[in-house]
Amino acid sequence: MNPASPLLTRPAPVTQHRALALTLARHSTNPAALHSLLTIGDPETANALAQILDTRATLPLDVLTALVAHHHELQASTSRLRALLFPTTDGCHRFARTIAALEHRPDTIDAAFIATDRFRRHAAAVNPETLVQTLAAMLASDRLTPDRLPTVEALLNARHRQRPDPFADLAAPLVTRTRHAMLVAPLTELRAAILDHYAAQHDGLTRAGEAFLTRAEATVHTASDLTAAAAAIDALRHQTSLRAGHTSTSAVTAVPDPGNPAGAQAWEEAWAANATTNDGAEYEPHQRVLVTAYQLLAQHARTHPGTPTDCWATNPAGRQLLHAVADRLTGYRGLRPLDHFTDDTLLLAFARGLAKLHRHRTPDDLHITGFMAAVKAARSKSHLIDTTKPIHVGIVIPLRDETRRLTPPSPDNPHGQDAARAKLAQLAWLINTTPEARVGILFVDESPTGDSALHLRRILANHPATPGLVTHTAVYPYRADATSDDNAAQPTSGPDYTAKGGAVLWGLARLLDAGYPTLAYTDADLTFSLDQLGLLLHALTAAPDTGAVIGSRRTPDAHGYYPPTGPTPTSQLYQQAIAELLDLDHVNDPQAGFKAFPADLLRDIIPATRDRHLSFDTELLALTHLAGRAITETGICALHQWTNRHVGTPRDYDAMLTHVRQQAHRHRFTPARRPTPTLDLIADAGGLARAARRQAGIPVTIRPLRRADKPATSSQDAIGSPT
Repeated sequence: MNPASPLLTRPAPVTQHRALALTLARHSTNPAALHSLLTIGDPETANALAQILDTRATLPLDVLTALVAHHHELQASTSRLRALLFPTTDGCHRFARTIAALEHRPDTIDAAFIATDRFRRHAAAVNPETLVQTLAAMLASDRLTPDRLPTVEALLNARHRQRPDPFADLAAPLVTRTRHAMLVAPLTELRAAILDHYAAQHDGLTRAGEAFLTRAEATVHTASDLTAAAAAIDALRHQTSLRAGHTSTSAVTAVPDPGNPAGAQAWEEAWAANATTNDGAEYEPHQRVLVTAYQLLAQHARTHPGTPTDCWATNPAGRQLLHAVADRLTGYRGLRPLDHFTDDTLLLAFARGLAKLHRHRTPDDLHITGFMAAVKAARSKSHLIDTTKPIHVGIVIPLRDETRRLTPPSPDNPHGQDAARAKLAQLAWLINTTPEARVGILFVDESPTGDSALHLRRILANHPATPGLVTHTAVYPYRADATSDDNAAQPTSGPDYTAKGGAVLWGLARLLDAGYPTLAYTDADLTFSLDQLGLLLHALTAAPDTGAVIGSRRTPDAHGYYPPTGPTPTSQLYQQAIAELLDLDHVNDPQAGFKAFPADLLRDIIPATRDRHLSFDTELLALTHLAGRAITETGICALHQWTNRHVGTPRDYDAMLTHVRQQAHRHRFTPARRPTPTLDLIADAGGLARAARRQAGIPVTIRPLRRADKPATSSQDAIGSPT
């Protein structure tokens, strides 16, 4: 029957339509048509139709149930429904009417009857298959309405000993979903208020609070039972009424506190000053966060000239400002600019555009480096905040004659970096909103004298403890390392002495023994900032087959490579020789001193890694490739310690290439089977250094570094003009 029929819409149907309805009631077998008859609102017609339907002995079950629900006074229909519900035992008319009401008119359920022994006896005896068919529409719903929930729970309680029970199989999950929804509903309604309160307490920062609430809701939804879910909600209500940052033993982790009030004040002043463009137009909110970040960091760079290492890592004020800006790039007043603008190559272009607009110039683009370092640190921290996986990582940092680098700068020590304290501060900031994170640092002194380790122990003895962060120092027992490929011939002092590779590998083995599931290593200087560690950890878990992640200076979205023009001919030739020897032509920055690996892979490949020199990295990468695991590069912002026209530490690339050749021979790589133009060039010139000099002043014929394809950008990636 058409829902727009006058029979359904007019308060007093015309005679002919009434006659048609009565005829349908007597003869129709179409369930939809019969259901339509039961929706007629005219009392006289509705009663007449009910009386006719009551005389029919073969109504479909769903129609019969609806008829009893809307006309509980019909004895014959109620008796037929009772007989279907209780085919082998004496049933109860009142129970049959309650089941019909549960399906079609829950507002008419007699709550007092549900609490009686009579209801419980008949609920235990009812035929489960018929009960499921009678309540089919309700059981197919996502959740129960509040007026149905008590009756369904009463049925389940009465039938808890019935096995198997198809009704319980469908109804029990439905009740659980309904109870969960009822528990979460107040949290969802209060979410905005909780976040506003959190932002007010934490100077506008919101991402950690958002992640906390998301995990809290997930805890409720995944609770093993309703009692656990209710406990999680109670814990959340209790914690959000306390000052954030307090720990708790309840089911939900307490809201973390990022801190840094000094940086917060500077940010608010800059935020107020950068509401509009030079032309008076208002910035788009996400763009305004980026502009404020750039202006604040550029101002510091102009007033604190120096190298990127000095300005943004060694100097506590610069480091704290960078971290305050990075915190706001993760999420500020509900804005997430880095989620909105996902391509860091665009952000780099945007910062350069702002610098050009405001005519900002600093040595080595110090302001641009600070901005990109904040962007990378913010992405790093965002990954840690958002992850649902445990964060448990061990880091090896090799030392060699680092006493002056570990000491703060002073007139007597102008190149001091206070490196250990700076690295610990970077990690402390990174995990300060992830209280469950566990990070262990092992400093390994590769020098036989152990002077650096001794000096570092004095520094750490007075360094305040950071929750979740532990440090250890050790001296690499070079003489005991019998796995080196040339241990007996290696000198223990002098300009040719180095055991960096051995120190790193020995430290990784110690951390493996300690049970760390993820391991990383980096250099003792501050070129690679540990507040960007989250970038590597995220890339390591993004794909299941990833075996190594390189914090790369040579991807399109990276920044801070020195020299700014790119690798020197010598280092470029060396890298391309590595690619030809070890089949690593897909790796752009194999020598980067910032890498992470899963423990299961390292446990397999460290015993086969015999190179203990500066070239040890490539053997680890080659073995990762041989194991069938992917090598991923993630762009970082390097904070180099050099000034314009500075020449970096010289390396004997010919000696390193010799060790790479030994690696290729040891692991049966066969470059003879594929073209090796770089190796041929080096051989013809009589060495790598000579080959590089031969290239000087003539067109470069070295194969260009492979570049990853630039990712497609969506409309939201277009940041727009700084003006």
